[in-house]
Amino acid sequence: MTAKAVASAGGRALCGLLLAVFGAGCGDEGVVLDPSSVETADLGVFAIDAEGVTEDVEVVMPEDAVSLTLVATQAASREILFGITAPDGTTLTRGVNRCTSVDSPLRVLTRPSTAVAMMPGTEVAPAVGSYRVRLRTALAYAECAGPPLPGPGPVALRALWKKVPMAGGKQGPLRGQRLAVNVFLVGNVKRNPLLDGGLAHMRGLFARAGLEVAPPTIIELRDYEAARYARIHLDSESLDMRMLLRRSAEAPEDGVNIFVVDEITAGAGFTIFGVAAGIPGTSERGSERSGVLASNVILDSRMFDERFVGRVLAHEIGHFLGLYHTTEASGAHDQIADTPACPGYGYQAPTRKNCLAADGNNLMFWEGDTFGDKEIAASGSLTPGQSFVMLRSAATH
Repeated sequence: MTAKAVASAGGRALCGLLLAVFGAGCGDEGVVLDPSSVETADLGVFAIDAEGVTEDVEVVMPEDAVSLTLVATQAASREILFGITAPDGTTLTRGVNRCTSVDSPLRVLTRPSTAVAMMPGTEVAPAVGSYRVRLRTALAYAECAGPPLPGPGPVALRALWKKVPMAGGKQGPLRGQRLAVNVFLVGNVKRNPLLDGGLAHMRGLFARAGLEVAPPTIIELRDYEAARYARIHLDSESLDMRMLLRRSAEAPEDGVNIFVVDEITAGAGFTIFGVAAGIPGTSERGSERSGVLASNVILDSRMFDERFVGRVLAHEIGHFLGLYHTTEASGAHDQIADTPACPGYGYQAPTRKNCLAADGNNLMFWEGDTFGDKEIAASGSLTPGQSFVMLRSAATH
């Protein structure tokens, strides 16, 4: 196994912000140094056996790692499930008979063709030691609930460790994290002041959480292939979205890739403002999970403003960095301890307006704002626990 180290970014002058948010210390010059780096390794290609799963794969979390991201890929469009066991024998997520591990210690979504898992998924640091990982595939999302079946082909597994040097035998501080942003304008989508203002508002939302969002790189995709994917329909496979996201290979650096398309629809013609390719995604360019989509619909200044655009983009990037909805439409909650939980309303989905006293203003509440909402200026908050997860994403460095 050969590991490839990725150079970290230089120092960031974020001392005042980090002192305010995290109480972090700074050097004499008032500059916070960013010593984090990302180390990657291909763990191998593993066959699906007669029981419908792979062999156990041992993945080590070293002392200097603050997170571990696992990326599983298969040539066929099959749902991929992770079964992960912690060093102490605790089952973190089940890879058998469960499509979505909502109530397990580690929440991991199944995805067709490429699936991503990240530790930590909460504000609790992952344990040092050896993890056992087992993969299985399913013919379709609905089949995940059934017993495993022999898969059509092998699954490749890749690991990304985010590391911070040890200091005095202890884990050094994680601070001064930066997120590169690549914005792809697909087909007929044009850059306009509302997009620029939305990106600026998004940067401000993340700055409150101690995350520096770099000025975006704008990339125009005007070729025939891009035109094919200018209108995305989301279904069980979402193949067009996945194919478009592979164009992230054209980005100048790893980070988050925002693809702005003419339209995103789902179900019976429902219009979608934005969608993340995974929770989390992977920052590595060229993957079909390496970004988020946004609809050009939100760039209509007759209907929306820059605060709305910024929050839509930030919300989807929050998913990309590992955050789930604080409260789901179903009434389920995330697993981060310090995010308020909105109480259930029987058979009625909790609405943002009904949850303002709890998590209605949190960036990751399931229901978005609407233009003209008097509460919009207060929306977009993030808790320290949510910041803990995002800053450990391999996409930030």
